[in-house]
Amino acid sequence: IIMKIRKTLIIFFIIICNFSIATITMAFKLKNTLNQVEKAQTNRHESLQLADELRQSSDDLTRFARTYVTTGDRKYKKYFQQVLDIRNGILSRPDDYENIYWDLVIANKLDPPSTDKVNKQPLETKMINAGFTMNEFNELRKAQERSDKLVSLEAVAMNAIEGKFD
Repeated sequence: IIMKIRKTLIIFFIIICNFSIATITMAFKLKNTLNQVEKAQTNRHESLQLADELRQSSDDLTRFARTYVTTGDRKYKKYFQQVLDIRNGILSRPDDYENIYWDLVIANKLDPPSTDKVNKQPLETKMINAGFTMNEFNELRKAQERSDKLVSLEAVAMNAIEGKFD
């Protein structure tokens, strides 16, 4: 009977060891999967921010062109050019640019963008680095091309206010 109990305990111990190894293995795999999901979620968030930045920059450009044409206040023409320069990587992207940056600049709560930072990178490059699929990137590129055509039209309107015609 002692032999039978000993044999049962050994089998039970082997089963417990196997379950322990399986549990530890599954915990490591779960952690790895969780890290991948976290990375994908971060990438998704950054991608959405970049796509929204393209939309927001187009909205800001139209708003500044309309305001300049309506008021003649040259600061709006300057803001218009700064939005373009940030989008094209000529000016540095200000901190918290994805928030209500331009509304705070207009309200004199923030300074306009400066040229002393080194955070100069075109929006298109940021999109490439964010890992957009080619299909997504092509659609965003089409949207930017449409926005750039609108910028040309807005520039014509702003030049007309200054008496400059084609």
